[in-house]
Amino acid sequence: MSIFLHPFGAVRVFLIGAGIALSASAVLASPPETIRAVDCSFIPQIESLGGVFRDQGQPVDPITFFAAHGVNTVRLRAWHSPADGFCGTAQTLALAQRIHASGMRILLDFHYSDSWADPGKQFKPAAWSSLTLPQLVDAVESYSAQVVGALVAQGTPPDIVQIGNEITAGMLWNEGKISFWGDPNWQSLAELLKAGERGVHAAAPSTLIMLHIDRGGDNAGTRAFFDRADQYGVPYDMIGLSYYPWWHGTLDDLRVNLEDTASRYGKPVLIAETAYPWSLGWADGQNNFVWQSSQLLPGFDATVQGQRDFILTLFDLQRRVSGGRGAGVCYWAPEFGAFAGLPSPWENLAVFDFGGNALDSWSAFSPFCAGDLTADRIVDDSDFVLFANAYNLLDCADPAMAFGCAADLSLDGFVDDTDFVLFAAAYNELVCP
Repeated sequence: MSIFLHPFGAVRVFLIGAGIALSASAVLASPPETIRAVDCSFIPQIESLGGVFRDQGQPVDPITFFAAHGVNTVRLRAWHSPADGFCGTAQTLALAQRIHASGMRILLDFHYSDSWADPGKQFKPAAWSSLTLPQLVDAVESYSAQVVGALVAQGTPPDIVQIGNEITAGMLWNEGKISFWGDPNWQSLAELLKAGERGVHAAAPSTLIMLHIDRGGDNAGTRAFFDRADQYGVPYDMIGLSYYPWWHGTLDDLRVNLEDTASRYGKPVLIAETAYPWSLGWADGQNNFVWQSSQLLPGFDATVQGQRDFILTLFDLQRRVSGGRGAGVCYWAPEFGAFAGLPSPWENLAVFDFGGNALDSWSAFSPFCAGDLTADRIVDDSDFVLFANAYNLLDCADPAMAFGCAADLSLDGFVDDTDFVLFAAAYNELVCP
C-alpha cells in the first residue's frame, strides 16, 4: 500500500442537536462536525437470534462499543409495517433509546415501505396500496409526524431525517415513480417529498431534512436529480449519496461529485452509505455482493488494512470539500456479519470478523488529530516517516499523484513548509487529545 493512502477525518463545530433552529430550506452557516456514522439497524434482529459481538474476545454491547470508538451518529431505517416487526416503529423507538443513552445522534431513514426501498424497488406499504396520490400525500405527512413525534416524546429526537431511501427513481411507486430525469411525474414525487418534510417539521421543527440518492460517483446523475428537486421547490437541508466502489465508480469520480454537488447546491453532502471488504472469503451459504478482486479499488486490498484505509480515505475526501460542506461518512451495516439464523451477503463487508470480533478498521472512526497520519492516536516517528515521504508533493488534486495527500495539513493542495510547521507542532504533542 502506498504511504500516501493514510488519510484522516476532520473535527468541526456541530450545530445539529445544539438547540439551533433551522428552517426546512436552511443552509448551515457554519460547517458541521464531521459525521462519523453507522447504519446498524440489524442489531435487534441479531441479538434476538443470540448473536454476540466481541472486542478482543470479550462480549460487548455494540451500541456502547460504537460510541467508544468514535462513532457519533447512528442511522436507523424505518419500515412502515414489516412482517417480522424489525425496523418497525416500536423497534426503532427502542433502539433510539439505546443510541441516545450512549450520547450518539440519530439519523432516521424513512423507506416509506414495509421492506427494502432502493433504486430498483420502491413498493408502497400494504396499508397504503389502494390510496390515490392526494391520499398518499396525506399518509406520508401524518406517518412522518407520528414516528418523529413518538421519538420526540420519548426524549430521543432525530437530528436528521431522510425523506425516502435512495430515491433516484422516486418512491412510493407508481404514484411517485420517475422513469427518466425529465419525467413529468416529478411533480407527484415533489408533492410526496414536501409532505414528508411537513410531517417531520410538525413534530421536530429544527430537525434537518436529507434527500438521498445512490449516485456517489455519478455527477451528471446527481445534477439531474437535484436540479429537478430545486426546480420543483422541494425543501431539504442536506444531500446524501451512496458510494459503493463496485457499483458507483472510482474515488476520483466520488471526489469530483462531492465537490461539485456541495458547490452547486450549497448544502452539506453526506456519504450516506458505503462499505469495503476486509476479505473476499465467506462464512455462510449466502452469496456475497463482493467476492472477486476485480471489484476492488486499485491500492486497496481486501484486508483489514485495506478496509481501514478506504474508510480513512473517505473521511479525508470529505474534509477537503470546499466551504466545509463535506458532512461525513456513514458505514452501512458494519454489524451484518455471519450469525446463525440470518444469512448475510455482507459478512466480508462488516467491521467484525466471521466470529463476531471487532476489526482494527474501527480505528478509522476516531476523530481527526492533526499529524496522526497512521490514525493510531499518537503523533510519533511512524507519522514522521509518512510525512517526510509526502513532503514536496506538488499537487494533491492531480489525478496522477498518489490519492489522499494525507500530509497536506493546511488543505491548500500542496505538502510544503506550511504543513511542516503544522506537523512539527503536532509532533511535540505526542498524544492526541
